[in-house]
Amino acid sequence: MHSVLPALLLATAQAVPFTLDRLELDLRVDHENERVEGTARLVVRNVSDTPAADVPVLLNRLMVVTGAGGLPFSQQVLTFEDDSRLRVDAVTIRLPEPIAPGASRTVALAYGGHIASYEETGRLYVKDRVSEDYTIVREDAYSFPVLGVPSLARDRSIRRDGFTFDAQVTVARGFAVAAGGFAGRAESATGTTYRFSSRDKVPFLNLCIARFRTLAGKGFTVSYLPGDEAEARKIGLRTEEALALLTKWFGPPPQAPDLALVEIPSGWGSQADRISGIILTADSFHDPTRLYELYHELAHLWNPPDLDRPSPRWNEGLSMWLQQVIAENLEGLNASSERAVAGVLDSPDERLKSVPFASYGTQGMTDASYGVGRLYFLVLERVVGRDAKAAAKTLGDSSGWMAQSAMVRDYRALKVGRRRRTVLCSTSWGEKALNPDSVSRYRRRGSP
Repeated sequence: MHSVLPALLLATAQAVPFTLDRLELDLRVDHENERVEGTARLVVRNVSDTPAADVPVLLNRLMVVTGAGGLPFSQQVLTFEDDSRLRVDAVTIRLPEPIAPGASRTVALAYGGHIASYEETGRLYVKDRVSEDYTIVREDAYSFPVLGVPSLARDRSIRRDGFTFDAQVTVARGFAVAAGGFAGRAESATGTTYRFSSRDKVPFLNLCIARFRTLAGKGFTVSYLPGDEAEARKIGLRTEEALALLTKWFGPPPQAPDLALVEIPSGWGSQADRISGIILTADSFHDPTRLYELYHELAHLWNPPDLDRPSPRWNEGLSMWLQQVIAENLEGLNASSERAVAGVLDSPDERLKSVPFASYGTQGMTDASYGVGRLYFLVLERVVGRDAKAAAKTLGDSSGWMAQSAMVRDYRALKVGRRRRTVLCSTSWGEKALNPDSVSRYRRRGSP
């Protein structure tokens, strides 16, 4: 049954009361017709304090929902209320009974269609499409149902605790699917079905489809494109070395790595998670000076849990700093930090002078978290020295600051006197906006 607009308009006018606890996908990639078809099952939990009966999800603007397990639903291609460039298929499923606060419900959707890119929206890395050269199914292009409404502001407030997953993807012979959580493959007359699964929660899921080749290393696999075997072996070697270096500094990660590294076309964006895998652009495979992308993503494996919602993404600043430190150790590169400082100070974004780093998530400023965050860690390095292990012991309790959840609170444990208050912030780490005058004076005393 397919109703029209009232439920949809009601849902998009309100905050999203749900969080995603589990995602199950059963998809088929049709390269000939450039389509993805299949089903998605979302286990959603009501995290608000009132019952809720309308479950809103978003799909790529060239996809449609064809059924919701017999439940009534509405859908319409809409423009985001706060970004006129961003268009999605906004879907609302009406449940027979409201979900009580704290309770969960499974919503099953049949859907399919083409995958349109979102480059025109400013998300230049979202070049996604269904192609024999490369296909990716991920949240960034809404190529599976994503909990949300067409509002960036309201979507940022959605509680994201991570989700477990089970995904099956069937492809024609000659193609392979690469992702983290590999659980097996099965051949049939119609193609090959790959399965991926995790009982531990992940922040994202990327399903990559191409004519992959694979090599295995200690604690990782590398899925690479034809012709890139030599480059993949170099990636494998640097992965082993970088993991050893990070372990030396911070101790082993919470769990032994079983990483899936997947090559992705240049400009399509890198991303990392211990379970769901690391997608790494071809630039890192072919250009030794771009290996920092690999180091950046590997550093994310040591990120502490983030309790800030929405997150200001301190972790991006940390990885930006660590990618430079790792490159200096492994590649002998000695990149100047002056460019990083100048990039922040010369930014045309006037909000950097008034919005505290800790508020970047709520203010939708996380694009600046990379540069500003790196600057904070460069200054921290200047204060406590390059020895990352010593810094880890200085910050936080005996378990090390990487085990802590809020970097603002951990920074207060650093005993460096008043100097820390005059370098970048008016008072303390991330709770005040950047102080350009202080940065400039600090800069004149020598590059961090």
